[in-house]
Amino acid sequence: MIEYINPIRQDSDVSNAIKLAKVVFFFPQEVISPEELYNGIKTELESEGYSKNALHIENNLNFKIQNGAGILSNTLNQKIKGFLFEKYTNGSKEYVLKLENQSATFSRSYISLELFKYESWALFKEEVRKVITKILSNDKYSFYIIATTIEYIDEFQWISAPPDTKIKLGDVFEENSGLLNKNFFEGSEIAGQIIQINKMEDKEVQYNISYHNGARILTIRHIETSELAKPQYAKDINGELSSLIDTLHNNNKQFITDLLTSPMLDKIGLKK
Repeated sequence: MIEYINPIRQDSDVSNAIKLAKVVFFFPQEVISPEELYNGIKTELESEGYSKNALHIENNLNFKIQNGAGILSNTLNQKIKGFLFEKYTNGSKEYVLKLENQSATFSRSYISLELFKYESWALFKEEVRKVITKILSNDKYSFYIIATTIEYIDEFQWISAPPDTKIKLGDVFEENSGLLNKNFFEGSEIAGQIIQINKMEDKEVQYNISYHNGARILTIRHIETSELAKPQYAKDINGELSSLIDTLHNNNKQFITDLLTSPMLDKIGLKK
């Protein structure tokens, strides 16, 4: 069975299973006037290939009964929550840059960069450096960072396998890794899923692993968030930010190495 399982990306020099890679920086407060920041960086980002862009506008419709007379009136309030920029290569979406003020419940914001055509960590990190850190270092704004997240979604398929071929979980996953429980390996032959969230003092690790024999897809989602001891001025910690995302990336690689068997790792160029 394992000979039929392949990573979704086999069109690059090194086959990889990464469907999505994402870096996120969180701020403890909302970004004031995201429209002004959007207008200030638009020309420069367009020159970097981010040709499609838009403001994120939230519409709130408020209803009110006037003078207790049962007369219903409404007003539409619009608020700019953030913006996004998209970069395409040969007609396919490659990067999405997003800044967004979160709901009033959190009163915080974030900036993220998503990559849909992953080639290497070095190339992705360079794009983060060019795009995100350039914004964070903008002298007009004081960005303070409270946390950083890296997310990876890996996907494998076995489309060419003979009919009725079922995935053998023991051939794919290390049973003694401590990451998967016995029930997962003894679960349904049709489909299965496990979701795990581990919270520690200064970080949170989440992973979601699912398979479906009907669709012939295996998906591994790994998210790790590291919280800073106190808010740090982004302009002062570019070097530290670089080291932090390196650490989160390496943690993801170690997670995949611990999770998968050696034959599966061979398919994506990793070793135990």
